Amino acid sequence: MENLISSFNVVAPLLIIMVIGYISKCIRFVSEDFLNQLNRFVFNFCLPIMLFQNIKFSCKENSPDRLLFYIIICGIILTIFFSVLIVPMLIKKKTKRSHNSRNLP
Repeated sequence: MENLISSFNVVAPLLIIMVIGYISKCIRFVSEDFLNQLNRFVFNFCLPIMLFQNIKFSCKENSPDRLLFYIIICGIILTIFFSVLIVPMLIKKKTKRSHNSRNLP
């Protein structure tokens, strides 16, 4: 029962925010352009910062093995780096690439 309450405390605020956003769009309180800009801002700026902070604080609290943590972070960074380099070489048509890779040379 404790897990259910804990899960609800995490999910409920997100659901409330989503419902408020949906209602504000339906009653045309905000424009479609504003929602697109806000979506880009949240996913490209706020979400990475929040994820970094969560990982940083969980590493200090729960993980006694810092070496494993640093190996995992380096692996993630290398995977992203190599995928940014390899995808443009493998997929020549820019229309078939993901939205974020279209700005790359």
